[in-house]
Amino acid sequence: MQISVIVPTADRADAIQRLLGGLARQTLPAEQFEVIVVDDGSQPPVAPLVARFADRLRLQCLWQPRGGPAKARNRAIALARGELLLILNDDASVPPDLIARHAAAHASASEPRAWLGGFDLAPDCLTPVGRALLQNGMPFPFHQIRPVGPNPGRFFWTCNLSVRRDLVVAAGGFDESFRHPACEDVELGWRLEKRGVAVHWLPDAPCLHHHVLTARWWWRRQVMLGISIVQMWRKHRDLSMFPWLTASKFKGDVKLLEAALDQVARKDGLEPRQRAEAIDAAAETSGADRTTIEALAPALHEIDQSALRLGLLAGLREQDVDQAIAWLESAAVVAASATATDRAARREPAVTR
Repeated sequence: MQISVIVPTADRADAIQRLLGGLARQTLPAEQFEVIVVDDGSQPPVAPLVARFADRLRLQCLWQPRGGPAKARNRAIALARGELLLILNDDASVPPDLIARHAAAHASASEPRAWLGGFDLAPDCLTPVGRALLQNGMPFPFHQIRPVGPNPGRFFWTCNLSVRRDLVVAAGGFDESFRHPACEDVELGWRLEKRGVAVHWLPDAPCLHHHVLTARWWWRRQVMLGISIVQMWRKHRDLSMFPWLTASKFKGDVKLLEAALDQVARKDGLEPRQRAEAIDAAAETSGADRTTIEALAPALHEIDQSALRLGLLAGLREQDVDQAIAWLESAAVVAASATATDRAARREPAVTR
C-alpha cells in the first residue's frame, strides 16, 4: 500500500460523496491507495453513503462521538497501512491525478517533506463575500508560500497535504486537545519543522474548496482561531506564535495584553458581528462585481481583526467560542444600560434644595 488518504468529516453528507466520487476516478491504480473516512459525530452517520463507494475504493469508515478533526485524523492514522498520508478536507473535489502527483513528489525528493497542493474556492462558491475574503488573502494565504524551497510549519494545512506516516507518528500525531479546525494542523507542522520536515509547494495538484463563505461564519471562525493561537503558544511558549505579546507596550506581560484586549473588545461590542450579518444579507442581492468586492474587502478585514482580538482575549481567559460570545453579549448589554442611564441623567434637571 503506497498512500492512505485520510478524511475527517462532520455533517457534510453531500461533500463526502463528491470527494469519494473524485477519489474513485484516480489515475493511480486503486490497489496502490486506500481511503479512511472518520465520521466525527455526524447525525445521521455517513457510513451508509460512504459504503456506496466500497466497490471502487479500498475503503474504511469509522464513526466517533464529536471530538474534532485532530482526534479523527489520529484514528485514521492508527489504521493506515500506507507509507504516505494524503490528508484532505471533506469539502474538497479532486483532479484525477491528485494522488499520483503527491506520490511522485515524494519519490523525487531527497529528504523528508510535506507537500501542499492548492485549495482554491470552487467557482460556485465565488460569492461576493468569498471573493472579498480571497482579495484579503483568506481563508488560506497561499500568496505567502514560497513556490520553490522549504516553507515553515505554519503552512502545514491539511486541506490537500501529504507527508510520510512514520514522521507524523514519530512527532506524536495531532494534539487532540485542539478540538476545533483551527491550528490543530499547523501545531503538528511546527513540531515536524523542528524535526527537519518542511512544507513544500506542489504545483499542478489543485483541489477545489466547496464552501460558501459568509461574513458571519468568518467572524466566528476568527474568534476560534484566536483561542487556538493562545492554546498553541501556551503549549510551546514560542513567542513567534504569539507576536502580540512582544509589542513594546506589553513587554511580555500577559495581564497588560489581556487588559488591552478587554478594553478594545468592549469598545467594539457587537457591532462587528452585526456588520457581518448585514454584509451577508446585502450580499444575497448584489453581484460579485469589482465595485462590490472592493467595498467588502476592507469591511471584512476590520471584522476579521475584531474577531481575532476577541478570540485572543478568550484564549487568555481559557474560554471557548460560545463563552467568549456570551461574555461579549453580556458586556454589550451592560454598556448599553450604562449609556442609557448616562443619557437620562443628562436630560434630568439637577434637583435644588
